[in-house]
Amino acid sequence: HGICEGFLRIIFYFSRFNSRFVTVCCAFVLLFGIAMSSNSIGWALVGQFFGRKNYGSLRGGVTMIQSIMSAVSPLLTGWLADKQGDYILAMQLMCGIYIISTFLFWILKQPKVTQ
Repeated sequence: HGICEGFLRIIFYFSRFNSRFVTVCCAFVLLFGIAMSSNSIGWALVGQFFGRKNYGSLRGGVTMIQSIMSAVSPLLTGWLADKQGDYILAMQLMCGIYIISTFLFWILKQPKVTQ
C-alpha cells in the first residue's frame, strides 16, 4: 500500500511538468500489475504443461533469463533516456513488451504429450 502511494505521489509531482509522462506511467503500472498478478498462474501452467520432471529445469532457465534482463534493462533504459531526454520511449517499449507477452500468454496451448 505504501509503495503504491509513494509511486502515485511521484507521478503526480511530475504531472505538473508533463501530462504525457503520467499517461504512460499509469499505462505501465496497469500492465505491470496485471503481469505480476498472473506470475503464479504462469508457473502453475509450466507445471501443468511440462510436469514435475521438467519443472525445475524450466523454472531455472526462465529465472536465469529474467535475472539477466533485470540487470541489463535499467542500463538500457537509462541510456535510452539519456539519448531521448526523458523516459517516455522506454516506458512505451516496456508497455509494448507486456502487451505482446499478454497476447502470447492468452493464445498459449497445452503441448501434446508424447509417450
